[in-house]
Amino acid sequence: MVMVDQKIGRYRILRLIGKGGMGAVYEATDEEIQRRAAIKILHAQYTANAEMASRFLNEARAVNIIQHPSLVSAFEFGKLPDGAAYMVMEYLDGETLRERIKRQGSLGQDAIRIARQITSALVAAHAKRIVHRDLKPANIMIVADPDMPGGERVKVLDFGIAKLNEGSIPGQPETRTGALLGSPGYMSPEQCRNVSSVDERSDIYALGVILYEMLVGQPPFVAESDAEMLAMHMYSTPTPLIQVNPGIRPELSAFVERMLAKTPEGRPATSEVLQFLNEQAGYPAAQSMQLPIVSGSQLSKRSSGILAVGPPGTAPDSERHTNTLSRAAGSVTSGPLRLTRVAMLGGTILILVAGLVWTQLGHRREPAQTPPAPTVSTAVLWQVDSTPTGATVVRERDQKVLGQTPLRLEEPRGTGQETLLLRLPGHRESSLALDRAVSRDVSVTLAALPTPPATTVAGSSAASRREEDKAHPRNKREGGKSKRGKGPKVTQNADIELIK
Repeated sequence: MVMVDQKIGRYRILRLIGKGGMGAVYEATDEEIQRRAAIKILHAQYTANAEMASRFLNEARAVNIIQHPSLVSAFEFGKLPDGAAYMVMEYLDGETLRERIKRQGSLGQDAIRIARQITSALVAAHAKRIVHRDLKPANIMIVADPDMPGGERVKVLDFGIAKLNEGSIPGQPETRTGALLGSPGYMSPEQCRNVSSVDERSDIYALGVILYEMLVGQPPFVAESDAEMLAMHMYSTPTPLIQVNPGIRPELSAFVERMLAKTPEGRPATSEVLQFLNEQAGYPAAQSMQLPIVSGSQLSKRSSGILAVGPPGTAPDSERHTNTLSRAAGSVTSGPLRLTRVAMLGGTILILVAGLVWTQLGHRREPAQTPPAPTVSTAVLWQVDSTPTGATVVRERDQKVLGQTPLRLEEPRGTGQETLLLRLPGHRESSLALDRAVSRDVSVTLAALPTPPATTVAGSSAASRREEDKAHPRNKREGGKSKRGKGPKVTQNADIELIK
């Protein structure tokens, strides 16, 4: 049991920050260097569980492998006398993204800034073949940082269930087969099905859910149970952002739809997400370096730096420095002092002009390389499926057959709508109106065509038989009642059910 004012190594416990079923987090201070820290402690009973202890150590391993400023730093790892594992981490003073959204709702343009920093951390993690697998607003801290745009820095937390792929850490234990890890509201469809099959594109899906929620103040799916939420991630299509908030830019709405694609192949790569968010944030292209202006009094101290920009093939710096100054001042050493000063000033100006000229020529030979402008996808992706499958998909405007369901279509991005017809023998034709600027994942249930029900014929025959029975002598004696009336009863409801 950890108590306030207790010491763990050189850290003294100051207060309890929070606790849960598996452990607790305390604020502490390093008494030697007066540095604040957070100490996360895993309860002793879970430390004895090899899988739980491995996940706890996983977090320290992952953040130290990735080494990114938007990840919380881990300083130490050890065990207390009672066997409980602990980890000393960077102390963060801020609020979680979950608290920010709850307090503010839609974050507007700040959503792009925050998502960009999260993506930057993911780029670094994915480069090290590490998949977070539990991205959610509660695992993202926002702390003050005056050096960052908006004066805030994002910190991605809790790599405890991160997947460290083969080669990232020797001896990394495998996750139990069939284990379902993550937070249902932010799990990718493949993560809902089988955690062992996920890769970095699962993080892109979770980031898409977070970005959606930041932009409109609510997640794409809301469910009453975890099972319903998992089913929605796997089978439901989220409402496009632009329909929830028409003020959102169409290209942003379409890009988030790509991030929320049901299949990993339909989602953008992490680097593409970062490029897109950079463009949305309005970051300017890198500018070429400008030559600093140097005064005449500073020339004697920095002249070699100026002359170093001369063209290839000229004399070394020291030789050019000596020769240039001797031509400018040495030939008039026996003359009046005024002429010497004039000559030296002229030499100084000549050096400055020469340096600037050669610099400009050098720039012309080797133009400054600026990174290519971020590209936005010029195509939309439509995933079309039907129940039953095997329906022929036809483009209405030219009656061109595009294929059979399930069908993946990639079409040039445009304006207006494209209408697709789904045709299957024995079923009613169905039409889909798809926005040419938005990727969609749609599934249509085709209604079966009604067949002439046998009961309809029987019903008409029964009517004629009743007329015959009335004419039969025996039935006349029995008041016109037919004993055949005990046959199957046909109702309007039965006919309607058959038509359905």
